[in-house]
Amino acid sequence: VHIGRSRDQHLPLQAKDSFDLILMQTANELPLLLGILDEIADGEDASPSLEAFKGLVLYRSLQQRREGMDILEGVLHRHPDCRAAMNYLVALWGMEAQNGVAGRLTGALSLSEKLLRLEPANPTVITNHIGILNLANRRDEALALATRGVELFSGDCLIRTNYGMLLSARGDRVAAKTQYQTAIERDNNCGMAYANMAALLMKDAASLDEQA
Repeated sequence: VHIGRSRDQHLPLQAKDSFDLILMQTANELPLLLGILDEIADGEDASPSLEAFKGLVLYRSLQQRREGMDILEGVLHRHPDCRAAMNYLVALWGMEAQNGVAGRLTGALSLSEKLLRLEPANPTVITNHIGILNLANRRDEALALATRGVELFSGDCLIRTNYGMLLSARGDRVAAKTQYQTAIERDNNCGMAYANMAALLMKDAASLDEQA
């Protein structure tokens, strides 16, 4: 189940439209970006959210993960109600927990539960919490939240694909394929839905070959 969604209203306003491009910056361009963020941080637009965004950019640059994580955790320590820091840390701790980093799942789950209480209708919060619940083997809760998520955000690619993945894990391939197909129909750029649909179709083909 997908974890790691971090593009939503928690991003500083000036960064929203260019976030995907920022994450595609080359190593040579990254110092320029960080310099711009430092200049903003020294000006009137300085905020915990902006500092958290800098931490996220550093973390996603791969070469500076420790520094990025230190900044994010520092922001949360000094500003425990900074929702940007909470959102980014849930996503990053969740991904680290998926990769076997000890202790991350507990922190991600606690922070994700807090965020969901604060923002029960935020698609990013819902997406990440579904993934965290799945990691914690609380799959019935994950499925219930995914069901509510597709009711609230019927055209959301990630929520609907996560819903399909949970249905597939329960053995309901037909329902899973329906969710993937719906995700694709409502967002033809939904790569996750295409990939999961293809995986199920390949399994179906393999099953037919075995029966032949």
